[in-house]
Amino acid sequence: MSGSHGNGRIAFSAGKGTREETGPERIELAPSIIVPDIEKCLPDARRQKESKRRASGRKGRRTGFYLWTALGLPVAALFLATYVIGSKGLLVGEPGNPLRPVALSAIAPVAVFLLTYWRSRALRDFLALQSPVLLTALQSWRVIGFAFLPLYAFGHLPALFAWPAGIGDLLVGLAAPFLAWQVLKSPSFSRTRRFLAFHLLGLFDFALAIAVAAMSSGVVPRLVPGGIGSAAMEVWPMNIFPGFLVPLFIILHLSVLLPLLARKETRPTGQVQDFARGAT
Repeated sequence: MSGSHGNGRIAFSAGKGTREETGPERIELAPSIIVPDIEKCLPDARRQKESKRRASGRKGRRTGFYLWTALGLPVAALFLATYVIGSKGLLVGEPGNPLRPVALSAIAPVAVFLLTYWRSRALRDFLALQSPVLLTALQSWRVIGFAFLPLYAFGHLPALFAWPAGIGDLLVGLAAPFLAWQVLKSPSFSRTRRFLAFHLLGLFDFALAIAVAAMSSGVVPRLVPGGIGSAAMEVWPMNIFPGFLVPLFIILHLSVLLPLLARKETRPTGQVQDFARGAT
């Protein structure tokens, strides 16, 4: 291919990628880039990247399935154990004894969870990937604690236990969907003091319920007029609260708090101070 420009001739060489001028000046260009060769390589690289992405996704789904199964089996076992303990009366305490054996059914599963969380990297990584939205929204089921108040009205539970335990669960259950919605709209809300306070207050409510259950066991007769104590919480079906629901909701609280605290420890100093101040 050739062309003319003024008095000289300019020649293009497609093979060498050069430009020659037959006149007094000679201009050499850099070797041409062979575009078809690059385009031929791109599909292979793209296919390899897509293949790795799909393999990673399948591995993540398998890992998630195994972990959810590993979590579901202990939950089912805990429910079965709660039924056996309550129906057989295995943890019924003596009247007037503030150390209620049924409290062990609430403490033991939480202790096992904390030990597993400390020893298992897989569980820590799994919980770190979970959104606090779902874990917080599940606390909405705490509204069933309102059932303590009708039971008190019908003379099955003492007021000392029914009112603080029932109202506390009701307030936590009603607040849970609003907190979860705030996190859904703005994920940074999970690092605020209000969000942390909700989960800490949820744990405090359980501690208070255990304390008033011990106080209303009959150790101080004046606190349980009519002799109605908290013994009903130690047999089936009422022992489903201390034996199954209480440890389950405590573990849900901890599943939100522990990953947040772990991320807090790995932040730079300035970010840790913002986290502590509840900055959004």
